[in-house]
Amino acid sequence: MHRHPRRARWGGAIAGWELTRLARRGSPTVARLLVGLLLFAALFVTYLAEFPRDLSYLDTGRMQTKLSAFGQTFALVFLLVQAAVVLLLTPLFVAGAIVEETERRTLEFLLSTDLDPREIILGKLWPRLLLVVGVVVVGWPVLAITQVWGGVDIQFVVLASVVVLVEIWAVAGISAACAVGAKSLRRALVKSYLLSFVLLTIPVVSCPYVAILALADMNAWLSIPPARLGSMFVGTMLALIIALVSLHLLVQFVFGVWGIRRACFKLRHARYFYARTPWQYRPRPPARWERHPPVPAGSPLLWKELHLGGQTHRLVRMLNMVPWVVWLFLCSVVMVVGVAAAVSSGSRDVYGTVNAMVRWGGIILVGLVCLTVGLHAAGSVARERQQQTLADLLMTPHPRRDILRAKWWGSLAKARGIALGAMAVPLVGVLADGISYWAVVPLLLAACVYAACAASFGLWLSVRSRTVQRATGLWLLLTAVWVGGTLLAAETAYAERDPSYYSRGRRAQTRDAPLVWDRALNPGLAWWQLSFRFHDPNAIWSWNERTANVGQIDRLDEVLPSAGGILLFALLARGFYALAVREFEREGRV
Repeated sequence: MHRHPRRARWGGAIAGWELTRLARRGSPTVARLLVGLLLFAALFVTYLAEFPRDLSYLDTGRMQTKLSAFGQTFALVFLLVQAAVVLLLTPLFVAGAIVEETERRTLEFLLSTDLDPREIILGKLWPRLLLVVGVVVVGWPVLAITQVWGGVDIQFVVLASVVVLVEIWAVAGISAACAVGAKSLRRALVKSYLLSFVLLTIPVVSCPYVAILALADMNAWLSIPPARLGSMFVGTMLALIIALVSLHLLVQFVFGVWGIRRACFKLRHARYFYARTPWQYRPRPPARWERHPPVPAGSPLLWKELHLGGQTHRLVRMLNMVPWVVWLFLCSVVMVVGVAAAVSSGSRDVYGTVNAMVRWGGIILVGLVCLTVGLHAAGSVARERQQQTLADLLMTPHPRRDILRAKWWGSLAKARGIALGAMAVPLVGVLADGISYWAVVPLLLAACVYAACAASFGLWLSVRSRTVQRATGLWLLLTAVWVGGTLLAAETAYAERDPSYYSRGRRAQTRDAPLVWDRALNPGLAWWQLSFRFHDPNAIWSWNERTANVGQIDRLDEVLPSAGGILLFALLARGFYALAVREFEREGRV
C-alpha cells in the first residue's frame, strides 16, 4: 500500500510540538531575562569603569566626543561577544534536540510515519533557531541605549546583526549534520564545535569576527571626509569591504544549507535508524565512560547521586561533560599565558598584575563552582517529587537525614572537575609571587565554605519548593540579591566616606581601610582581600600604574574581616542544612 502523495512541509506538526514544549518549560523566558539583565549590568559597569568621575569638567564638544567613542567601542565589543555566544549556544540547543530523539529511541517512530526527513530535521531546527534568536534579540534594547550618546552608526548595527543572524543559521546547519547519527550528546557536541570552529573561524571569508570588524572599519572610513584621503581611495576600500561582507553572508548561508541537506541525507539513508525486530537488535556494549562501579553496601544513596547524573540541571550536565583534566589544563594555560604576557609587556608591577589575575580568575571559577553546586542541590529533592520517585526513595531502609546527606555530598561532587581546575589559579599565583603562600589555605577554605553554603541553601529551597523551576529560580534570585546588594551597599558606603572615591581616574589606587562588614558579608570582596601579598618596599612603579599596590598588605591581621566572613558562611551552611533536615523530617511526620 503506497503512501498518499503530498508535498513536504517546512517543519509541519513537529515544529508546533517543539514550540509548545519549549514554551511549557519556561526556561527560555528566564534565560532571556537573565541575559538582558547581565548585558545591562555589563553596560553600566563598563560605563563606570570608563568614566570614573563626572564629565562636567569637560566642555560640551569633548564630552560628546568621548561618549560617542565609548558608544561605538561598546557596540563593537557587544556584537563580537554576541557572535561568540552564538557559536557557543547554538550547538547545545540544536544538537541536543536531535540527539534526544536518538537516545529515547523515538526517532524510529518518526521515520515510520509519512513525514519526510526534511520535515523532521526542519521541525526540530526551527524552534531551536527561534530560541537562539530570542537570546540574541534580547540584547538589542541594551544596544539601543548607546544611541543616546551618539556616534553609533545604525547601519553598522543592522549589518553586524545580520551577520550574527546568518551565523546562527550556519552553526545550526553544521550542528544538525553532526548530530544525526551521533551515539551520544557528547560526541555530537564535540563534532559540532570542532567543525564550526574549523569552518567558521579559520577561513577569513567565513569568519563572522572578521566581517564585523570590516563593517566597523567601513563605518570609520565613512566618518572621514573624502578630501583628506581621496574619494577614489575611500571608494575602493568601501567597495572591497562590501564585497567581503557580501561574500561572507553567501558562504554562511551555503554552510547552513549544506548542513541541513547533509542531515537529511544521513537520516534518509542510514540503516541503523530504522526499527528492528527484537531478534535483529544487537545491544551495544557500554563504553568505558558509561560503565559505573558496583554499588557499595554502605552508601548506595551517595552512589546514586554520583553516578546517575540524569536527575540534575541541564547546565550542570553540560559542565560535567568537561573532564577535570581539561579544566586543570585550561586554567593552567590561561594563568601561564597571562603571566608571560605581563612579563613581556614591560609592566613595572608584574606581581600586581598576577595578583589581579588570581583575584578575577578565582572569583569566576569559585562562582561557577557555587552555581553548579547550588543548581543541583536546588533541584535534587524537588525533582524527585516531580518525577514521583520520592516515595520509592523513602521506602529504602535509610532515614531521611541520610537521604539529604547523600544529596548534599552529591551536589558538592558535581563541581569536583571545576574545583580541581580552579586549584591551578592560586598555585600559579604563588609560583609567580602574585600572592603570598600564606594566602593559599584561606583561599581554599573560603572556596570550600562558599560551595558548602550554596549546597545547603539550595537543599533547603529544594525541600520547601514543589517544582524544580521554583527552587532554582529562587536560588538564583536570592543569591544575586545577596551578592549584588552587599556589593552596592559597600560601594555606596565607600563613596560616602570618601567623596573622591569615583574621581581618582587612572592614578595609583590607594588602599582604603575595609569597612569590616563588606568583607564579611560579600564573598567576592572577601576573596578579593584574601588574595593578598605582603608589601615590598623595593618595588618600583610609576604613579599612573593601575595595578600599583594591588593586593599588598603590611600585616596579616588585615585579612581578619574576610576570615570572619568565612566563619559566617560556615555557620550559614550549617544552619540551612539543619533547616532542610528539620523541614524534610517534619514533612514525613505530617
